[in-house]
Amino acid sequence: AATALAAVGLWASYVNVWRPDRANPILDELAYQVFGWLYIHGNYGANREHPPLAKYLYGLAQVVVGYGLDTTRLVAGLAALLTAAVAFRFAQREAGFWAGLFAAAVATLTPLEVAGAAGRFTRFGLLEPFLVLFSTAAVYAGWRWAQAGRWAWAVVAGTLLGFATASKFTAVCFLPTVALGAVIVRRTRRALVQGIACGLAALSAFVACYLPQGVAAGWHSFRYMFAFQFHHSELGHPVTVAGHGYLHPPWWAHLWWQTQSYGILL
Repeated sequence: AATALAAVGLWASYVNVWRPDRANPILDELAYQVFGWLYIHGNYGANREHPPLAKYLYGLAQVVVGYGLDTTRLVAGLAALLTAAVAFRFAQREAGFWAGLFAAAVATLTPLEVAGAAGRFTRFGLLEPFLVLFSTAAVYAGWRWAQAGRWAWAVVAGTLLGFATASKFTAVCFLPTVALGAVIVRRTRRALVQGIACGLAALSAFVACYLPQGVAAGWHSFRYMFAFQFHHSELGHPVTVAGHGYLHPPWWAHLWWQTQSYGILL
């Protein structure tokens, strides 16, 4: 078992963090690298169409390790390895060591490309590695809350959901799954109150990520993001799904992309 775990760990490290300079840069990650550096140095005027947390982390890493795209890519890869650790613990706790090892392998070794990135998304300094890390951890914490009914797990789940949403706003979709899921499983008044606390913790964590900008500027950045994304959704975005171009993808688009990344069987 130890040998298998070490093998998967080494393979995952190779896939996600080895030679981060190999791939050509893509526009989004160049933006997050530069704007992350600017955010850490107090300039929040650009890229307000997305929340700030992932950019803070990229900027902080560059302050500590050194300015450059390789640093942000390394941080993205490390986020993938942390995600694998959460997936391992989740599955191991429920179904044993080999289930945990399989979950960790799926989290780190499957292709999982995103548009514009010629390679696994965790090898690029994008927002998604942190969305995936925090939301995976939130789902695990929510499951522990559903099992044990403890306040701590409800608050931790909410906080992690807030961080996921502060990395990329689409993570807000996890909130009803985690909060309502636990409430439905527990079916008690205490669980309902805990669900409200989970939502408040998520909101608090999300808002806290804007506070470094100042209250007024942070509120303005949030309003700008919301207006921008709402308008963007109305206009649509050119994307190819199953060989056809769309401005508004069909309802089954995400399922199709998952089958392309994981394979139909998985």
